[in-house]
Amino acid sequence: MPQAHQGDFLGIPATRQRVAMTGTTWHRFRKGRICEGRRGHDRAGLLEQLGYSRSSP
Repeated sequence: MPQAHQGDFLGIPATRQRVAMTGTTWHRFRKGRICEGRRGHDRAGLLEQLGYSRSSP
């Protein structure tokens, strides 16, 4: 679900631009309960949408 970039993020001033970030969440269960969880997100894709690149200052 896209959201607006409304505040400073990692030193990037607010752009008011609509951005979306993809990711995945993984859970391992033991006896019906979550015993471990991991998350991964496409931070590079988000930064690219905000106009940041490796060559940016």
